Amino acid sequence: MALTTQALLALFAVAQVMSNLNTGTGSRIFPTAILFEMPLFLGTIVAFLCWLRRCRLNAETFAPNTHKYSVGGAVGVWLVPVLNCWAPRRVMLDLWRANGSAGATWVINGWWVTWIAKMVGISAYVVAVPHGNLNNPVVVFINVAAAVLTIVMVEQVTAVQRAKIKE
Repeated sequence: MALTTQALLALFAVAQVMSNLNTGTGSRIFPTAILFEMPLFLGTIVAFLCWLRRCRLNAETFAPNTHKYSVGGAVGVWLVPVLNCWAPRRVMLDLWRANGSAGATWVINGWWVTWIAKMVGISAYVVAVPHGNLNNPVVVFINVAAAVLTIVMVEQVTAVQRAKIKE
């Protein structure tokens, strides 16, 4: 599941960069990239939430009854407006601690900062420039940074859990 999530994140980031580089050039790459972005985005969300659920189930085995959210709640907090502005970070920090990983939460914090920047930045841009192009370099940079940090976070959490399982 981790590999699928990481691959989809990478493909989504590449599709965004490709569509941004080819905006307005008359290239055939742009309409093709745009056509694949939404299904790729939705597939990435599903893969990430499946990965998260699996990690949360593992974490319950490592550290029972030490999590703020249940297994279903860890996935569900992503779908609740306002709650999804802070609760997913808490879920990831709980996972990290349950895995026995002290400190080094920079990747989770970095991932979360880019996620919030993406949500707030895109919303602010849509309000400020109602007919603007969301496929601009700043939005693409934030999306790619969020994807890269998510890939790193998925790798680190998965690696720690694999090591813990082998113990």
